[in-house]
Amino acid sequence: MAAGLSAAPKAFTLKSPDGRMKVEISTDGGIRYSLTHDDVLLLENSGLSMSLTDGTVYGGPESKLRRARIGSANRTVKAVAYKKAEVRENYNELTLEYRGFKVIFRAYDDACAYRFVSLSDKPFIVKDDVVKVDTPKAENEKADKKSGKKQSGKGADAAKSDKTASVTKIDVEGLADRIVKLPLRSGNYGNFYCDGKKLWLINGGETMVFTFDTRKCESFGRGQLTVSANGKKASFKSGNKVYVMDFPASKLSTEKILDLSNVKATIDYPEEWAQIFDEAWRAYRDGFYLENMHGVDWNAMKEKYAALLPFVKCRQDLSYVIGGLVGELA
Repeated sequence: MAAGLSAAPKAFTLKSPDGRMKVEISTDGGIRYSLTHDDVLLLENSGLSMSLTDGTVYGGPESKLRRARIGSANRTVKAVAYKKAEVRENYNELTLEYRGFKVIFRAYDDACAYRFVSLSDKPFIVKDDVVKVDTPKAENEKADKKSGKKQSGKGADAAKSDKTASVTKIDVEGLADRIVKLPLRSGNYGNFYCDGKKLWLINGGETMVFTFDTRKCESFGRGQLTVSANGKKASFKSGNKVYVMDFPASKLSTEKILDLSNVKATIDYPEEWAQIFDEAWRAYRDGFYLENMHGVDWNAMKEKYAALLPFVKCRQDLSYVIGGLVGELA
């Protein structure tokens, strides 16, 4: 369901179906939004824009809003590859239309989302997709303001830091010119992690650590390293053992080992095979070199070969079924 607005105001409020999620959007001098959940401010006056290689900027200060439309959806859709056959899609939507592009905001009960949509028929290349995230002021600063206190020293510096916007920007242009070759022997490297001072990487089953200051690469341990999201803890799998340690570290610590004696994994093979089949079908649907799929009704082929899934008893059977599906394109 969708409805148009007779005039294009500069401020909008979009709420989730249950009313707990609220997105406030401003189009005055660019596109900015604030996000609250249960009246708790999560993001404040955050901006977004997208620039193309031809100099066009979607959502820049010069972008003028032409019209706005509101809509909603409450429906059940079929899942392509998921543990459930159907999922419920319920959201409220705001579409902001500009000259050459539009921005669509959606508010769900548990999330919000946005996307840019080009209205041009010509191909284009995205140069930068800038998301400016402004977090709200610290709660203690608000409390101090209510009590009439003024922050000073480290507290004031922290408040200023909270006001500073965190901008995520990828400079694609000239990226190849900024690549630096490390003095490492030839090998098959992977599983990279860098904290700015050291680089952890794996080669031939051995994890190594390269120090930028000394330009030396030393062995960390034989196995695979996994670092936590905050970079303060890490696990290291070596053989059948998993170690946990403080991080960053230059050497493997074997003091703490995880007890895996009571760990059990329950695998539903028929469900897993059905998902693998769906993903294989979708990969060809989205990536085949011809859009008409050689004239094959690809949806019909999915139904035809999916009927064999209840008879699959091992991974080799599944490979045979998928092989028959893909063979229809020959």
